[in-house]
Amino acid sequence: MAEKIQCLMELATKCKKSSGLRSEDFFYANVGKNFNKQKKLHICKECMEQYIGDMSSVNKDRARVKAMELFQFLDIAYNHDAFMNATSIGAYMRHYTLKSTGAHNAWKDSTFPTTDDMLDVKNVTAEQDTEWMMFWGEGYSFAEYRYLDEEYERMCFEYEKNDYSQEILFKQICITQLLIRRAQATGIYNDKLIKQLQDLLGSANLKPSQQSLLKNTVNSLGVAILKYENEKPIAEPRDEFKDVNGIKKYIKSEFGHLAKMLGLNDE
Repeated sequence: MAEKIQCLMELATKCKKSSGLRSEDFFYANVGKNFNKQKKLHICKECMEQYIGDMSSVNKDRARVKAMELFQFLDIAYNHDAFMNATSIGAYMRHYTLKSTGAHNAWKDSTFPTTDDMLDVKNVTAEQDTEWMMFWGEGYSFAEYRYLDEEYERMCFEYEKNDYSQEILFKQICITQLLIRRAQATGIYNDKLIKQLQDLLGSANLKPSQQSLLKNTVNSLGVAILKYENEKPIAEPRDEFKDVNGIKKYIKSEFGHLAKMLGLNDE
């Protein structure tokens, strides 16, 4: 008869129903006996899977952060290449079991990527993660969230965001650009996405032809203002409206000597 083991997490539904007490068959082997020298890891397979979450490519970055938190607690090694190639936590644990030698399988023996991206992921707070998901929705990697944020900030800097409808259009433009990048990364040219981006740019009045027209309009207005200032400047106010609050007298008394020192007219 299989031995019963107490799961320390009790996250999965079946685990909750049994108050965490489950057959040892539901637990992965602790090959290196790192965790109190026990033969099984004391978090069941279903709880580990639920805690780490979806390990598909679009969610891999979030999954690896969760996995590293769990592996550190369980004192098992994180192998970056193996984890990124695994499609599920079960697949990774099979790799861990097969490759483990008993001497290099603890958390201290983990191998991490050498890129700055890994450091960026570690520095993302839970609040930032939640904020991203609330604003952009779920299903993006950390690198993709960062790309969306940077593109959105750039659009808000370059163009006016006057109302909520404009905000929605900006967001959809950023998301569509990301989808196009994904398609191009796999060598696919997606006509529908390109057309969708063009339509969104048109709705937001951001097409090059629309921006050129707007620029010409602004320039025309600027030329008109300059003409009025040169040819029909604003007339001097009547005496009763000159310096009604005495500011001219104050400035003249306080700073007039500076004007004289510089040889300027203080009137």
